[in-house]
Amino acid sequence: LEEVQQGQERMVLDTMQIAIPAIRDRARYMLRGLLNEPLHLDGTPIELARAVKAAAQAYELSLDLQGDATVTISEKSLHNILDNLLGNYAWQFRKKNHKGTLLSVRITEGNSEAILTMQDDEGKPFGHPERLFEPFWSEHGGGARGVGLYQARQLAVGMGGSLVAEALPGRPLQFILKLPELS
Repeated sequence: LEEVQQGQERMVLDTMQIAIPAIRDRARYMLRGLLNEPLHLDGTPIELARAVKAAAQAYELSLDLQGDATVTISEKSLHNILDNLLGNYAWQFRKKNHKGTLLSVRITEGNSEAILTMQDDEGKPFGHPERLFEPFWSEHGGGARGVGLYQARQLAVGMGGSLVAEALPGRPLQFILKLPELS
């Protein structure tokens, strides 16, 4: 706020009206996770590929999507997880001014779980993937909240799944989300 230039005050206020409720909601999720309170466990059957397509469409991201599985989790929680993951990719694409960049998404099944693997094939290697899940740490800088991926991981774990980032040498960063399948 101290660096707002004259004439940009209205834009900042408009942005704050959207951002502040989102910050409040994310802080609530984070606090629930820290306090080990249960997170959205209503067990709604969801086709994972359809949910990924809808989330990607909201961010105008192009997907190379392969596979599908039906998962038994909260639709709201899945939406929040995908929103955090795809929102970060969308931010990276805008930052690089890439249009039409494909995000590779693979959905496989195994051991009563659905496994969603996501990566930007044109992305650069990232040396410290676990830092992405630290609360209040952000590679975005400039006022970024740094709780989105932490929240996404907490939601996945709260539903009996997991979320990890994998950085293989010389390869783009890859996110791997595991969720319970429909039983």
